[in-house]
Amino acid sequence: MPRINEQSQVNKKSGWELHLRTQLIEKGLSCALIMGVEGNIWAQVGIRMDPSEAVNIVALFQNPSSAYSLGIVIGGVKHFVTSANAKMIRGSKQGTMIIAAKTAKTVLLGIIREEPNAARAMPFIAGNGEVLVGEYADYLRSIHF
Repeated sequence: MPRINEQSQVNKKSGWELHLRTQLIEKGLSCALIMGVEGNIWAQVGIRMDPSEAVNIVALFQNPSSAYSLGIVIGGVKHFVTSANAKMIRGSKQGTMIIAAKTAKTVLLGIIREEPNAARAMPFIAGNGEVLVGEYADYLRSIHF
């Protein structure tokens, strides 16, 4: 049986996973992840990121201009950065779009994979992913997270 502190971590993680599912995945993103600004992964849905890759993504926000040369690396695959600033970094590679947004305490990561044969309830365009991640980041900022 987990100790109180361990149970707290389990509840925290499952709570964040539920948020990712309801606020991002169910609205059309393929994968989502939330981590602390130190790079510790809090929850992830549809993706398994190496902890060192998480730390590297957080570091991109410290010097956004470096993101263009370093790219966003997930699963050992480098995604090319198309725009970067202190609040949001966007990248893409072969039918995959990545949106990362930073708040005071978190970094959100949303991934959209084009799936040409997949049936969707509504058409989903890449710009919608940026809106979803951006709005969720704005919500977290509004509650000082």
